[in-house]
Amino acid sequence: MRGQAIAAFFVLTTLNIQAEQPRYRFIGTLKTPGFGLTPLGGVRNGVAGYWGLDNSSGDLKAPGVLASPTGWTNLDATYGVQEARVDGVGDRVIGVSWRSSDGMDGYLFNGKLTKFKASTSHPFENIVSSGGGGDWVGGRIKFNEVDAGAFGNDDPIGSVAIGYNPVTDQRIEFQQFYHNKFIASNPEGTMLFMSSQRWMSSPFDSGSHAMYTVRNGVTRYIGAGYAHDLNDNGDVLYSLGSDSMYIQDRFGNNRLVSPENPLGKGFTDGGQIDNAGRVLSRDSGSLTTYVSWGNRWYNLADCIEGGVSVGNPMLDPVTGYLYAGGGKIYAPVPEPGTLAALGLGVAAVLRRRRGA
Repeated sequence: MRGQAIAAFFVLTTLNIQAEQPRYRFIGTLKTPGFGLTPLGGVRNGVAGYWGLDNSSGDLKAPGVLASPTGWTNLDATYGVQEARVDGVGDRVIGVSWRSSDGMDGYLFNGKLTKFKASTSHPFENIVSSGGGGDWVGGRIKFNEVDAGAFGNDDPIGSVAIGYNPVTDQRIEFQQFYHNKFIASNPEGTMLFMSSQRWMSSPFDSGSHAMYTVRNGVTRYIGAGYAHDLNDNGDVLYSLGSDSMYIQDRFGNNRLVSPENPLGKGFTDGGQIDNAGRVLSRDSGSLTTYVSWGNRWYNLADCIEGGVSVGNPMLDPVTGYLYAGGGKIYAPVPEPGTLAALGLGVAAVLRRRRGA
């Protein structure tokens, strides 16, 4: 009975924590180059992508910056490129785009910035980077992507998606319908793609978009929707129509992020999901960022201690931390690790009670 009482108390405590409005606390700032930084390109385990505004020399520049707790790298200056932009951060491989004469993007691996190899099926077309998160990075070869098959343009050719793993030197070309896009990958080797018979520039037409995962050479159709993100657990974040957001787990189970729908005020402007299942998304109509907690949406501005505005930050899938402009970091309170430790502690108590 006493063991059951402890278990019941833990369940009630957890539910109470989830029912409360989430809170985020400022915990510090990444080492930065001393000029303005805007979040861009993703973050993982404290390594974050930004684009900067550097006017120190009197000649305004906008370099790409990769920042971490131990230092920062000006991608433009380090690799001799212009306007570098991070496109997905993995533990070993980082997707990067930059301005070049041939328009070919690439990746950062083992300290080297390398362009994608041209496609064998489309050798004269450039590959535009579009995502990462694990060892796989990806992009797409575009042929009239915006208007193909839509708005009176009958040209059916849109794009071919590319996935490449620099660690294993594996490569795939993905094409289900006319328009195809690499969305994200995770450390277990799963890639998320989207394919459609219509253009993909907005989730407004998500009913005609199809989502797929690819892992170990096996392609799996997971349903209709506009794919946004993939976490380490294999959970896919997607939207239907212009607003309602859903999560599909690795077993194919779907759930609505929240019955409430503040995002319905406008169009969903992207979305991020961490490994604890929290979702960050912005309503493009009001430019308001929301965070999900339990089964509710909350205005992120109301969740930051001190009432500080953090804009539209990046969400670290591993730690749940938020990375805002200027390299500022905000941690959830209590942190996911605290809740996990509490759960393990209670489980240990229950095991000892049963064995007594």
